[in-house]
Amino acid sequence: MADQDVLVVGGGIGGVSAALCFARRGINVHVFEQAAEFGAVGAGIQLTPNATRVLHDLGLEVPLREVAFLPEAVEMREWNSGRMLASNLLGAGLIADYGFPYYHVHRADLMRVLVNAAQDHPGIRLHSSAEVQSIERHDPAVSLNVAGTHYQGALLI
Repeated sequence: MADQDVLVVGGGIGGVSAALCFARRGINVHVFEQAAEFGAVGAGIQLTPNATRVLHDLGLEVPLREVAFLPEAVEMREWNSGRMLASNLLGAGLIADYGFPYYHVHRADLMRVLVNAAQDHPGIRLHSSAEVQSIERHDPAVSLNVAGTHYQGALLI
C-alpha cells in the first residue's frame, strides 16, 4: 500500500463522496465501513446547488437524475389552518441563478449512486464489515488496524 493513499473511515454519503473527489484527482482511496453493506439510514434528503455542483462535477448527473426529482417550489404552512407562512421558488429559476439544480432524493438512492460510482472507479477500494480497531500516527503518515490488517496512508478522513 502506498504512503500517498487516503484512508476514509465511514462509508456514508460524506465518506464515499470524499473518496470520489480524491480518486478523481488520481489519489488511491480506501473506504472502511463497519456495517456489512454500504447503505443509508433515514429517508429523504435535500441537495442544494452547492451539493449538486460537486455531484455533477463527479460525473453523477445522469444517475442522480434517474433517482431524484426537482421540486418547483417549497411551501411552509401553518399546521392547523394551512395558511402559507413562506415559500421559495426552485426549479428553472434556481438553476438560472445558481447554475445547478435543487434535488429531493431518498438517502438510499443517493448512496446507491455514490457506491456504484465508487465500485466502478479503479482507484477506490470499499471495505465493508471493516471496524477500525486502532489508529496510529506515524508522522507524516497514518495507519489503521482493521481486524488485524494494517493499512497505511498519507491522510485520514
